[in-house]
Amino acid sequence: DGKLYGSISAKDISNAALEVGKELEKSSIVLAQPIKFIGIYEVKLHLHHSVETSVLLNVARTKGEAEEAIAKYKKASSTTNT
Repeated sequence: DGKLYGSISAKDISNAALEVGKELEKSSIVLAQPIKFIGIYEVKLHLHHSVETSVLLNVARTKGEAEEAIAKYKKASSTTNT
């Protein structure tokens, strides 16, 4: 069903960024709601008082599940943009 045991927090996202060599302060991560299911989420970042952006966060249990989610996201994006 894709439900996680618990939820993904700003600290979890910050730690994941560090694992790939990116420093991201947890206070800059804005979660509109708790992430409790696998999937792809748009996460807003407040990097400075005048600098905001967003990133896509892929929440998955396995690498295969992550790759499958990316493929579905790309397919859905290509059909909505044409």
